[in-house]
Amino acid sequence: MKEFVGFLVVFFGCLFPFVFTVVHQYDMVTIYMNSECQGAEYKLMVDRGRCIDLPNWISMRQWDMSMNPEGYCLRMFETNNCKVSIMRGTKRPKEFNKCRNPRQMGMGSFKSFIIVPC
Repeated sequence: MKEFVGFLVVFFGCLFPFVFTVVHQYDMVTIYMNSECQGAEYKLMVDRGRCIDLPNWISMRQWDMSMNPEGYCLRMFETNNCKVSIMRGTKRPKEFNKCRNPRQMGMGSFKSFIIVPC
């Protein structure tokens, strides 16, 4: 009986990491290369609550881009690392949950964003 109990402890101890492994889900955000959320797009998989810097090849260009948060709420920043910057007289970051381009938000462009609670 002791051997059987020992076997069960070892067996379930080995299964434990597989049975209780949590699958991490990413959210999807779409960046469009025009101001109306249409046409050429770039999809980003993002971690909710984590600051995401746009890739340099997107943020360094002067595209009239727009962003669709796919139903989430986003906070945009004009600087990298989600540092709050002055945006036309306000220090508050801009938040939205539908298609927007930076000019609609009173910004020249944006370089980072974070998914926030709506």
